[in-house]
Amino acid sequence: MLKALLFAGFAIHIAAIPAAPTRAITPALRPAVIQSADALEQQIIEKINVDRAARGLGALTVDPVLMRAAADHSHEMCARNYLDHHSPTPGMTTPMNRYLKTLQDAGGSAPVTLTVGENISYCSMPADRFTADFGHRVFMNSPEHRANILQPCYTKVGLGVCRRANGEVWVTEMFCRDGK
Repeated sequence: MLKALLFAGFAIHIAAIPAAPTRAITPALRPAVIQSADALEQQIIEKINVDRAARGLGALTVDPVLMRAAADHSHEMCARNYLDHHSPTPGMTTPMNRYLKTLQDAGGSAPVTLTVGENISYCSMPADRFTADFGHRVFMNSPEHRANILQPCYTKVGLGVCRRANGEVWVTEMFCRDGK
């Protein structure tokens, strides 16, 4: 589901894929204009866990495989200038495919059961206006995105942010629960 919102005078596009039981991006696809987003990613994850705790839900553990898959998807969307849960990259077309391929590339094996959910957003605004609070509130103000963030079955999270110097920002949040 794709929504276009006008929020604080800036265009924001967001989409969510609910839980769905079911090739890493090469450096050449990463635009040179990306600014480091590590601190922003960590701050958004902290806000996710604060909102979960306020509702009596367990904190999500940061998962390096989900972090990689989410970052790769944000960077690909930025490099190819699109917003979609479905990637044009063969073998990486869905959030589940991305997670499993990234897990395999990291030397892991697929769990017996797996549930994966994903939130994505795009925003264009002055670079200093996009904060962790703003990015998190955009998702929490959307029922579909909030449902992913507050899904009780999820135990792990990964987040990737890609920022361009001109203020464009792509965010991918990935959530999972595996049955190991």
